Amino acid sequence: MNRVQIRCGAGNRPSIGIPRRLGFHFEGIERAGEWLPDQGFIDLEVYSLLAEEQNDC
Repeated sequence: MNRVQIRCGAGNRPSIGIPRRLGFHFEGIERAGEWLPDQGFIDLEVYSLLAEEQNDC
C-alpha cells in the first residue's frame, strides 16, 4: 500500500484531530463530498499519508 487517505467532515474537530496527530498531510476540501440524511451534503477535509512519509515504529 502506497497511500492512505482520511476524509473528515469539515468543522468536526475531534475527527480532524486524528489525521493531524498521525502526521497526515492536508490536501484540501472536497465540496459536498458526503450526504448525511439530517444535514444534506457536507464538505469534507481530505488528508493523506504516503508510504515514504510513514515513520518506522
